[in-house]
Amino acid sequence: MPATMVTFTVPAPLLYSFDQVMQKQSKTRSEYLRETMRQAIQADQEWEQLFVNGRKYAKKLGIKTEEDVQKLIDDYREGK
Repeated sequence: MPATMVTFTVPAPLLYSFDQVMQKQSKTRSEYLRETMRQAIQADQEWEQLFVNGRKYAKKLGIKTEEDVQKLIDDYREGK
């Protein structure tokens, strides 16, 4: 896969601290940032799937409003 160079600025103290962490982990800046990007994308995809599943389950239960959610909670607490 072709790579694209990305340039951005960070405060010098932040970069210094980041480089110290990278040295301890024996990683390059690029390795760490690629890994972090992959994790962010995966987390976003997992959250999106959670919302998709939540909307499906809410539809199945007939939940349309916040009041419907509160009623379900109240009913559960009352043992209904």
